[in-house]
Amino acid sequence: APLNPTSLSVEYLVVGGGGGGGARVGTADALGGGGAGGLRSNHPDITASLRGGGYSVTAGSPYTVTVGAGGAGGINNPNASHGMRGQSGSNSEFYAAPDSWPGNAYIRSAGGGGGGSYQQSSSPFRDGMPGGSGGGGAGGSHGSGGTGNSPSDPNWPIPMGNPGGSRGPNFGAGGGGGFTGSGSSSDSSNNPGPGGAGTNISISGSSIGYAGGGGGGACGPFRGSFTGGTAIHGGGAGAPADGSNVPTYIGDNGTMGTGGGGGGGGGSNGPEPVYPNLVDGLRTGGNGGSGIV
Repeated sequence: APLNPTSLSVEYLVVGGGGGGGARVGTADALGGGGAGGLRSNHPDITASLRGGGYSVTAGSPYTVTVGAGGAGGINNPNASHGMRGQSGSNSEFYAAPDSWPGNAYIRSAGGGGGGSYQQSSSPFRDGMPGGSGGGGAGGSHGSGGTGNSPSDPNWPIPMGNPGGSRGPNFGAGGGGGFTGSGSSSDSSNNPGPGGAGTNISISGSSIGYAGGGGGGACGPFRGSFTGGTAIHGGGAGAPADGSNVPTYIGDNGTMGTGGGGGGGGGSNGPEPVYPNLVDGLRTGGNGGSGIV
């Protein structure tokens, strides 16, 4: 311990890793976008209702810093009974050793929830996963958005994220949730939902977007003409699935160091010419972006 410890007030930014987008499995139904990693910060760029309180550190004392990894996007598996949801991101943390969670001085921002996938019957695999912000639900029956601000922290009551969007009336997918906005659900025409908004913060000296949700992937051409769900603040856009080539079925990755969610993969099935090239093991869900402390 230092001979003359000095308490210093600091600005902090802790963002969890973003969730990965969902992948397809022999269906033209759309796949959900990944949720953003949870965000906690007391920087003045944060709107007052979401801004954390003051935080002091002691010079010379040990602190633990953990930067959460982004969740991997879902992998295509046409031979399985269900597709692969995107993996959830990992937590980012900042605290004085040896504090334990939950605690007043223990800052934890949860990883974002993975985007929903497809299963050939009503199934929770279609649902987005919970997280700092929740993943978007996949198209078809039972595709609900994952809850955000999960797990909650009694010592940090300000929410760190929002829920993902849900499926449309039939086969459209929802976008992942973001720090300042929920992921949008698929609309009445089954267009995929955009990812929820994050926020711009200039704590590094430059204004950078953090914690935006991934956009929902588009339905395959068998269902009609669609485009991928849009994303901002580090989130990855959903795959457009326009039938022209394999890359159009792959969701964009979330931006590294922002906690952005990965874009949902595009749907495809047998009648489409590109379908045979969407081989087993191809990662079609976008990866979530790593977090930051």
